[in-house]
Amino acid sequence: MAREAVVSAAFLTAISPAQTYYSRFYIQETLLVFFLAAFIAAGWRYLQTRSAWWAAAAGLAAGLMYATKETSVVLFGALAGAAAADRLLRPASAARRPWPARATVGQAAAFLAAAFVPAWLLFTSFLKNPRGLADSVLAFGTYFDRAGQAGAHAQPWYYYIKTLLYSRFGHGPLWSEAFIVALAVAGSIFAFAHEPSKDGHPRLVRFLFFFTLIAAAAYSAIPYKTPWNLLPFHLGLVLLAGNGAGALWRAGKFQVVKVGILALMAPGLLNLASQDYRANFKDYANPTNPYVYAQTSLDYLKLVRAVEGLAAVHPEGRNMLVMVVAPPDETWPLPWSLRKFGRVGYWTDIAAAGDLKRAALVISAAGFAEAAARDLGPGWQSSFFGLRPEVVLDLFVRQDLWDAYLRSSRSSS
Repeated sequence: MAREAVVSAAFLTAISPAQTYYSRFYIQETLLVFFLAAFIAAGWRYLQTRSAWWAAAAGLAAGLMYATKETSVVLFGALAGAAAADRLLRPASAARRPWPARATVGQAAAFLAAAFVPAWLLFTSFLKNPRGLADSVLAFGTYFDRAGQAGAHAQPWYYYIKTLLYSRFGHGPLWSEAFIVALAVAGSIFAFAHEPSKDGHPRLVRFLFFFTLIAAAAYSAIPYKTPWNLLPFHLGLVLLAGNGAGALWRAGKFQVVKVGILALMAPGLLNLASQDYRANFKDYANPTNPYVYAQTSLDYLKLVRAVEGLAAVHPEGRNMLVMVVAPPDETWPLPWSLRKFGRVGYWTDIAAAGDLKRAALVISAAGFAEAAARDLGPGWQSSFFGLRPEVVLDLFVRQDLWDAYLRSSRSSS
């Protein structure tokens, strides 16, 4: 791709709400997109040079993709489909151009070894779990079952298209990355309408077009959908959009024309940048943000502050006993938020927890709140805090500790 296309794609990535929002916290798709980009770049360099080093680099990226997320198999299929489509639909003039010699056994071995080693080490927890790599393959039965029976995550086929082009909830603001999609369409047209030149190589962009189309169709066909799953094919859109922006810039033969092209693109760029700011700094937990999905509620931070305040007035400080009784999916991120506390226990039901009264405070899932209140009896203060949409935690505090906390709060305010 031409330099202008690469710079444009980097800039569009930096102001894309989808790409930046999920980079704010750990989620596998962010790593998956990184390794996917590395795989495409290394693979392209290998096709140009037939170097064993580039083959190994592509293999390393492929192995890390596989170790990162099970949906990597969808992307491998899309990459293979794109390569086949590019070969079948390549213009005759492009087909006649010579390419470096075909892959050798050594290059293929370098690719396979570089792909195998990281996947093997990570799935076996660095050889502590020898069955890990085999289990990663056997687990695909579960993945396929989950994809077909999406349950609460079932969405219509157009879910990703709607999320990118037009999202609005109630009276909330409009969210749209239609500008990136429009530039991607322009970049694809330029790729199919022009032959290679010193400014770029349309064959790579054509490949990206087919990959993006196939990957988007595959993800859309799977009933199980979450908004972050659009990131891999969104990468293709951003790269195509970068090619479109770069081609438009190169189309201006005179400086005044280039300034005019930039002025025409400015409203779209400013709109994306404003959405990017809103997504990351204002509406990062607001349900009207289409990228917010089962996010931790801001109310949860009040719970954490309350626990810290209670520890400040407890004689043992952060060594006071905290008992958490909740299913695993209603616990996170408590282990992280309470990591500085010395005595925190986690149980998945009331009976297993034993005597709750020995704790300074108890945090229970809403489903266990009635049983916890019954076991604790009188002399405990109860407060509810939202963890995620439709997930609530109940904080039980011994009355004397609660009174001390209130006195401390009033004296400091």
